[in-house]
Amino acid sequence: MKYSLGEIGKSITTWPQLASSVMLGGALVTDTCRRILLDQLRSSGRYYVDFDQLIQ
Repeated sequence: MKYSLGEIGKSITTWPQLASSVMLGGALVTDTCRRILLDQLRSSGRYYVDFDQLIQ
């Protein structure tokens, strides 16, 4: 992390993603794929996850 901060704007064009964000995104995609393959997901559309609302 210390080295990466010095490289932002040079060899790294944007802020690196946090590992927790990557893991959460992977978990959401995996769960959605599992539900589709098991025919448990019957609706389609766009969904939003609001962490502030979930944590309260």
